[in-house]
Amino acid sequence: MRLLLPKEQDWQQVTDLLKDKFPLLEVTDRTMVQDQVQVLFRIEESQVSHIKKLAVDQGLETIRNRIDQFG
Repeated sequence: MRLLLPKEQDWQQVTDLLKDKFPLLEVTDRTMVQDQVQVLFRIEESQVSHIKKLAVDQGLETIRNRIDQFG
């Protein structure tokens, strides 16, 4: 994920907020791009796979519950 911030002093506050709300995000780079701070984040591939599996499992559970409920 790439995030552009208009003020350099905002980057630490935004980064801390994102890490608090989304602990799987890792900062991979921080650079200046045309007077803006560009911060790059990533999630490890193993975590992405785990999140995808959880989403599929949740979808299947929802379908099963609806079938049980409505026949």
